[in-house]
Amino acid sequence: MRRLNPAANATTRQVEVLVDFTGEKQPRLAGLYAEGHIETSSAESLTLPATALVREGDKSLAWRVKDGKIQKVTLALGDRDPRTGDFVLRDGLAPGDQVIRHPNALLKDGQPVQAAAAPAPTKAAAKDAPSPARN
Repeated sequence: MRRLNPAANATTRQVEVLVDFTGEKQPRLAGLYAEGHIETSSAESLTLPATALVREGDKSLAWRVKDGKIQKVTLALGDRDPRTGDFVLRDGLAPGDQVIRHPNALLKDGQPVQAAAAPAPTKAAAKDAPSPARN
C-alpha cells in the first residue's frame, strides 16, 4: 500500500487507498474500485520536529536542557512522519526531556541556560480582571 487517506468521505464512507501492483501482470486501467479490509497497527514513539535536529556529517544531534545546562545528544532516528514532518526517535532522548526547538551554531556543550519566565500581566489586563466578590 502506498497511501491510505486518513479520513473517509462523509457521504459515501469510502476511504481512498493507493496501491502498487507487483509482478509482471499489471492492470491496464487506472482508478479501479475494490472492496476489502485493511489491517493497521499503531505504536507510540517519541518524535522530534525537524527544526530541532542538528546535522554533523552523518550524525543527527539535538540540544537537551538538563540541570540548567545544555547537552549535545546523539540521536538514532527512525522514519519521518509524512504528515507532520517530525522524526521518530529510536534512541537518544527519553520522555520528558526538554530540547531546544530552534538551535543555532553559537551553542556550546555545558552552556548554562535559563527558561524564560511567563510575562507578567499588564496593568490593562489586571484592570479588566474581575474583582473579588464582596459579601
